[in-house]
Amino acid sequence: MLMEKDNSFTKKGNFMTKFIKMFNFLICVFLCLLIISCKSGYNLKQDQTIIKPDASDLKQWKNAKAFEPSGSDIETAETLLKKGFDEQARGTVNRVLGKKPEDYYQQFVGFIDESGDKIIWINCFCKNEISSFPDWKNKIVYVADGGNCFVNIKVNISKNSVVEFNVNGVA
Repeated sequence: MLMEKDNSFTKKGNFMTKFIKMFNFLICVFLCLLIISCKSGYNLKQDQTIIKPDASDLKQWKNAKAFEPSGSDIETAETLLKKGFDEQARGTVNRVLGKKPEDYYQQFVGFIDESGDKIIWINCFCKNEISSFPDWKNKIVYVADGGNCFVNIKVNISKNSVVEFNVNGVA
C-alpha cells in the first residue's frame, strides 16, 4: 500500500509563511508612513493656511508650477516673513507701520518658478478683516487697496531670501 503524502501541513506552512511576510511588510509600510509624517513636525497655527493655487492663480508668475510646502518650507517661510517685516521697520519708509506677522492671517501659496526654485507667496491680511473672508482657508484673498492691512511677501525657499515685500495702497 502506498502512503499518500499529507500536503495539508505543507500548505498550512506556506500560508503561514506568506501571512508572516505580508504582516511584516505592512508593519514596515506603517512605520515608514509614521516616520515621514513625524518628520515634518510642523503644525500650522490657527491663523495660517496652505492653499494649493489653481491655474488662474499661477498666471501671475511666469511658467510657475504649484507645489505643496512641507513643514520645513513653512518654517523657513515664517523666518523670512519675520525678516521682511524687520527690514520694513528699519527702512526709510516703514509701510507696515509697526505691525508684525502675528497681527495677520497668513496664506501660504507654494510654486516652483521657471528657474526651478521653490517660492512661497505669503498673503497676509489683518485679523480684524476676517469677517470679510469666510473662506480664507480655501481661497486666496485678493483685494485692491486696504493699506497695511493687506501685505504679501514672496520668499525664495531654495535661496533662503525675501524676493518681494508688498503693502497695498490706500484708496
